[in-house]
Amino acid sequence: MLSGNIGLALLLGIVCYAGFEATAVFREEARSPERTCHGATYIAILSMGSIYALTAWAQIIAIGPGTVVEASATDPTGTVMTVVSQLLGKIVMDVMIALLCSSIFAANLATHNISARYLYSLSVDRVFPAALSRVHSRHDSPHVASLATSVIAVIFLAIVVIAGAPGATLYAVLVGVGGYALILLLTLTSAAVVLYFHKRPELKVNRWKSQVAPVAATLGLIVAVVLATQNIAVMIGGDEALAVFLMALF
Repeated sequence: MLSGNIGLALLLGIVCYAGFEATAVFREEARSPERTCHGATYIAILSMGSIYALTAWAQIIAIGPGTVVEASATDPTGTVMTVVSQLLGKIVMDVMIALLCSSIFAANLATHNISARYLYSLSVDRVFPAALSRVHSRHDSPHVASLATSVIAVIFLAIVVIAGAPGATLYAVLVGVGGYALILLLTLTSAAVVLYFHKRPELKVNRWKSQVAPVAATLGLIVAVVLATQNIAVMIGGDEALAVFLMALF
C-alpha cells in the first residue's frame, strides 16, 4: 500500500466517491430528511467502498499481481474486458458491456438530476434567477432548472462535436477538472459547516457534528487540495499547458 504515488492514489479515491453528497441535494423531496439522508449517505459510502474493493481485488487476481500495473497502463480501457472474455467467455463479456452502457446512462441521468437541483437551490437562495426555482404543478419537480441543465448540456456537446475534439482525451481532461473542482468544493463546504454552526449557537448541535468532524474533514481536504494542485497535470492527462491555464482560472 505504501508503494507508488500515495498522493495520486488518495486523489483517485476521493474522485471515485464523487456523488455521495447527492443525498443532501434531495433533502426537500424526502419524507423524513433527517433520518433518510443520513442513512442513505452511509449506505452509499459503504456500498461504493465494498464494490471498489471487491472489483479491484478481482482484477488484480485475474490479471496477476505482478503484471496488473503494466497491463492496465498498456491498455487502460480494454484490460478488464479482455480478462473477462478469456476467463468467463463472450456471453459474460457481452453482459458486462450492456451493464457498462446502462451504468453510464444512469450516471449521466444522476448528474443531470443533481445539477438541476443545484440550480434550483441556488435560485431559491437568489444566487441564480428566480425563474429556475419554479417547480412543476403536478410532480413538484424543479422542471425549469432541469430544462436549463439540458439546454446547457446540448450546447456544450454541440460545441465538442463541431470542434471534433477527441473523445478519450477530452473525457480524461474533464474528469480531472471535475475531480479538482470537487475537492475544492468539498473543502470549502467543510469549512463553511464550521462557520455556520459557530454563528448559530442557538441550534445547539453537538460538538462532534458542529466542530470536531468538520474541522478534521477540512484539514484532511486541505491536504488533498495541495496534492491535487501538485498533480493537476497528471489528473488531466499530462497536459502541462492546460494545467497552468486551469490553475490560473481557479
